[in-house]
Amino acid sequence: LLGQLTDIGKQVMENLGKSLKTRYVDRLGLQIKSPEDLHLRSTDFARTIESLQSVLKGLCPHVPGHFKVHVQDHYLETMYGTT
Repeated sequence: LLGQLTDIGKQVMENLGKSLKTRYVDRLGLQIKSPEDLHLRSTDFARTIESLQSVLKGLCPHVPGHFKVHVQDHYLETMYGTT
């Protein structure tokens, strides 16, 4: 659907997560044992939430459970770009 990530886009984001895992978890010893170990924030657009989910799939394949993503109401949102 319009505004969603393509399969290639999801794979790119998952690869980013794997790269982050290699750096922060494997090399630097960051421990992510549960979804509560991370605070996640996204805008309320399908593609940004899908991007985050794909990154998490690569970063935290070993973590059971569901990650909570914090989203602001549209009128309170501050994460939009300045174009």
